[in-house]
Amino acid sequence: MKATVIDTLRYANRLKNAGVEAGQAEAMSRALNHELIEGLATKADLDNAVLEASSRPSTRRSTACAARTATSSSCSR
Repeated sequence: MKATVIDTLRYANRLKNAGVEAGQAEAMSRALNHELIEGLATKADLDNAVLEASSRPSTRRSTACAARTATSSSCSR
């Protein structure tokens, strides 16, 4: 997912210039920014995912072994 960054002050000012009340424009700007960044992964999220994935045993070999066993071939580690 591509990160979307907005200038919340510029966005709020554009809303104000379009006739939206200042407090409402600022609240809308903060809400939009929150929604855009809520689902983004942080560096810590990615580091944790890498650590978790590297600690799991690989299933590729066991899947390949199961396929070979089904066709009567031996599977050794």
